[in-house]
Amino acid sequence: MRPLRLVLVAVLAGGTVAGAQAATRPEPAGPSGAAPRASVPATQAELVCPGSPLAGVDGVEDVRTSGVVAGQVAPDDLVRRLVRPPDEQGRLQVSPLGGGEADRPVERDRVARGGSLAQGATITGTGDHAPGLVGAEEVVASNDQVRGASTAPCVVTSADQWLVAGGSGAGRQERLLVSNPGENPVSVDVTGLGERRTQTPPAGQDVTVPPRSRVALLLDGITGASASQVVRVRATGGPVAAWVVDHWVDGLEPRGLEVVPATGGPSREHVLGAISKGESARVVVGAPGSRDAVVEVRAVGSDRARSVAVATVPAGTSRSVDVDVESGVVAYTVTSDEPVVAAAEVVGSPSRTGGQDMSWSTATPAVRDLVGAVVPNAVAGLPRHVQLTAPSGTAEAEVVSVHDGEATTRTVSLERDRSTVVPLEDVDAVWVRRVSGDVHASLLTKEETGPGTPVLSVTPLLRARVADRTVEVLPVP
Repeated sequence: MRPLRLVLVAVLAGGTVAGAQAATRPEPAGPSGAAPRASVPATQAELVCPGSPLAGVDGVEDVRTSGVVAGQVAPDDLVRRLVRPPDEQGRLQVSPLGGGEADRPVERDRVARGGSLAQGATITGTGDHAPGLVGAEEVVASNDQVRGASTAPCVVTSADQWLVAGGSGAGRQERLLVSNPGENPVSVDVTGLGERRTQTPPAGQDVTVPPRSRVALLLDGITGASASQVVRVRATGGPVAAWVVDHWVDGLEPRGLEVVPATGGPSREHVLGAISKGESARVVVGAPGSRDAVVEVRAVGSDRARSVAVATVPAGTSRSVDVDVESGVVAYTVTSDEPVVAAAEVVGSPSRTGGQDMSWSTATPAVRDLVGAVVPNAVAGLPRHVQLTAPSGTAEAEVVSVHDGEATTRTVSLERDRSTVVPLEDVDAVWVRRVSGDVHASLLTKEETGPGTPVLSVTPLLRARVADRTVEVLPVP
């Protein structure tokens, strides 16, 4: 396996180029009398990918789409800045969720790729192919039934997650995909925050997801049609992965496709990144608690931050809040006096061919060590950009992009309440490492001016785990 080459380039947004730091970030001191904590490199990693977005619903004809699944491991030089890499030589592979022969591992560039699998896939990394693993599934479609593209992250499983996507427009349909990569059946309960009340529909309770299987459900048949679709997925018997597929056909005109991962859990602050200019924009907010939530939405750009909406969301319900279409690329920050969940939708501008696509921006985690995303490049040459946002203070981060085994590092400095956009050219994967402050990151894929299928998709940069914490047991003197 050849090492990745590292190239340093000029800094964006007024930052300065910084050399690689070999020191591992020290662990915070524990409480008095506690054993010291140590980090060891991750040697096992697994991500779950959604599969064909418009297939698998009982009684509904499948709609054909094409796609690519890809997983990639962080460069060794990047991993070394966070933890000592594993000594064990491992491998990386893409496998069908239901089992069967795995795609042949590609060792040379630490990449595994495969075609989109109808019922989903897993990406697994072992040994030195585990730290910093990220994955995604990119789907592109252009026919009378569906037009658009989506770059959905492959995710770690969870027993409790929130999903925000969809709407009540004519011809709009949402599908809930739930994948169980485990060896035992899992029971899933779906709760919806409607516009008037919290819903616990019978059709969404005790849904069985067999081992190593995916279940696809029409969300309208569970929670009903609503301008603000907010659902909670809770699993018993094991964790699951979940996405909402938002598919829109307005009359005879397809208006977009997006495969939306879970958003951040209930919190008083969220960052929704990579909001681009389009035909319309809105923020959907759900208040799962017992008290009404007063919510403010602010648009954070490269030169200013401004309030764009204030709304009250009654307890146990959700609201769709229309906001002005912004020029350029901004992030929306959502602040509330009560914990809420949120995501933002942009309906893209019509392309030259008359088609449209749409995107959903989910709440991203603050970068604690490393976050990342893969670009499967189902269609070569699409414009890609990473947006970084510093919502609470000055911040600095490294953006490491990889193409054909070569890594390029940029150091970006941000002022408080500002965001910046980093263009990516010929990229296969990107990671963001925190240097200082709170930073959030999202990936924007957008092409609306060409003669082909319009493309608009936002992918959150999610945690790319590099280390596991262990507790050192000290002998009693």
